[in-house]
Amino acid sequence: MSTRGYIAYRDNDQIVWNYLHGDNYVLNGTGEQLIRKYNDADFAWKLVSIGDRSYLEKEEPYNDQDEVVHKCSIEDWKDVLASGWDIEYVYLWEDGEWKVSHGGNAPFYPLESVYVTILAHHYNLDGGDIQSILESGFFGD
Repeated sequence: MSTRGYIAYRDNDQIVWNYLHGDNYVLNGTGEQLIRKYNDADFAWKLVSIGDRSYLEKEEPYNDQDEVVHKCSIEDWKDVLASGWDIEYVYLWEDGEWKVSHGGNAPFYPLESVYVTILAHHYNLDGGDIQSILESGFFGD
C-alpha cells in the first residue's frame, strides 16, 4: 500500500501541485527530504513544475508518470483537498516555508515543527533535546 500525497506551491492566487504516489511520510519520507534538500522557494517551484511521479528519490526527483502539472484557484484547491482519494499527506510551500496536512480538509502546520515533534516522539527526546535540534542549524537556517 502506498502513502499517497501532493506537493503544492502557492503562487499568489493559485495553487500549482503534483501527485506523489508513495513514501510521503513526514519522518524518513517526502517530508524529511523537503526539509533537508528542498527547503527554499526555487526548489519548491522546481518540484511542483516537474509533474506527477511515483516518489522523490533519495538523490534527485524524477518523473516516471504523465508529465502533468495541476493548477487551480485557492477556492478550487479546497475542493481538490476534499475530494483527494486516499491522499494521506499534503505538502504546501506557502509564506516562505513548507507546511503539511494529513490530507482532506485537515489544517496545515509548519513542516519543521511537525517533523521535530515526530522526531522527538520517535526517539523519545525531551524538550531540551528538541531545542538543541532547532538551535543546531539542523534545517540549514
